[in-house]
Amino acid sequence: MPYTGASDPCKHLLNDTATSEQINQYSDQVRKGETPCHLPFCPLCHVTPDHFKRHGKRQRKILVIVEQVAHMVIGLLTCWKCPGCSTCFTGYPPFALPYKQYTLPTICAFSRRYAENDSITYRKLIQQNPIGSPQIGNAAEWQLDQSTVHRWIGTLGQFDTTTRKAQDLILQADPASTINS
Repeated sequence: MPYTGASDPCKHLLNDTATSEQINQYSDQVRKGETPCHLPFCPLCHVTPDHFKRHGKRQRKILVIVEQVAHMVIGLLTCWKCPGCSTCFTGYPPFALPYKQYTLPTICAFSRRYAENDSITYRKLIQQNPIGSPQIGNAAEWQLDQSTVHRWIGTLGQFDTTTRKAQDLILQADPASTINS
């Protein structure tokens, strides 16, 4: 499933967190059918997204961090259908990525902290910024693992446009950087 939110003008990469209120507000827009379609052209038949039809909605578990504790919020996503080939797509809000439960601002904040410090490891990053789960009954408490941050950085690195823009920003800040090496 391709990531469909890159053209969304509301996508803010530098926020530190998304809130439960933002998720609930977006879910209300989905319920009312007020979410715009920010999808790219259909990769199969090249129909423009202006012609896509709302196909339904689906639930999505999203983890929001409040005071170093991850809280689960159930949000809604809009499903779209291409009229040319009947392929279905999921539109993602400005705070979410496909296959990731944490919000995009959280992913970017951890990735930025890792990239800004050459001497930090994934393990040290997690030790400095621990994220846990709320203790509910007899359920075992879990903590954010360093491999999660590793996967987040790998995911962000797969976005070609994002990677090129990040390289340009790094080179503007430090022309002697070895980022292109």
